[in-house]
Amino acid sequence: PNALVLYFPALKIEIDNWFIKLLKSRANPLDCSPYNHIRPNLPPTIIFHGTEDETVPFWSVQDFTKKMKEAENTCNLYEFTGSGHILTRNEDDYEKTLKLTEEFLTSQNYLTYDKTAN
Repeated sequence: PNALVLYFPALKIEIDNWFIKLLKSRANPLDCSPYNHIRPNLPPTIIFHGTEDETVPFWSVQDFTKKMKEAENTCNLYEFTGSGHILTRNEDDYEKTLKLTEEFLTSQNYLTYDKTAN
């Protein structure tokens, strides 16, 4: 990919019991974990995540974001205080994610912003 727009992503698979169950011992969860594959020159990334997510812990995306930045990658985390796993069920959160996604994709030259449009 050239850019990543991630909504409440599981990025540390080794802590995700559901994913481990789905693997059925066919692979080592550490080998499948995006967190373990961070290196320089990865695509610019934007992440949206609720602080009260009980499915994918918020701290896991904070760790991912920190490691991405340490590798000098662009990675912006937008936290939604009080929101759970599927934060887009809240209309205000959903509208905010759309606006921020548009701004991110425009900044990466994937969208063109028409200043004359209303």
